[in-house]
Amino acid sequence: MIVDSRRVPTPTATPSTPHATGAPANAAGAPEAAAEASPNEMTIEQLAAATQMTVRNIRSHQARGLVSPPEVRLRVGYYGPEHREQLRVIRDLQAAGFNLRGIKRLFSIAAELSERGVPLSVILDALDATRET
Repeated sequence: MIVDSRRVPTPTATPSTPHATGAPANAAGAPEAAAEASPNEMTIEQLAAATQMTVRNIRSHQARGLVSPPEVRLRVGYYGPEHREQLRVIRDLQAAGFNLRGIKRLFSIAAELSERGVPLSVILDALDATRET
């Protein structure tokens, strides 16, 4: 039997390498290289449970530009502490009476001020002062 050495075998899923990339997987099933480099480990369902929000609300906030997009690995979006904090701030601002349009404007102003070198703590203090009056 003659073997054609030019043929490259396609990767197959095995218990030690479940992904087509061939990268070893961690306990969560994600390739180790991606998992080690990122703090983003929650799926949208896990983020929803952790923040006591619905998946629908999280996706709505993303569509409005209030929450940054997830890190996508192997067609699955992963969320981390940054996303959790964004959702916490949105919830707090809504509880303080801001609507989503106002929250988006506040985020925009905060980003502009941050680019100019104004520390986030100063921005938050100013926001707190306006709520108290």
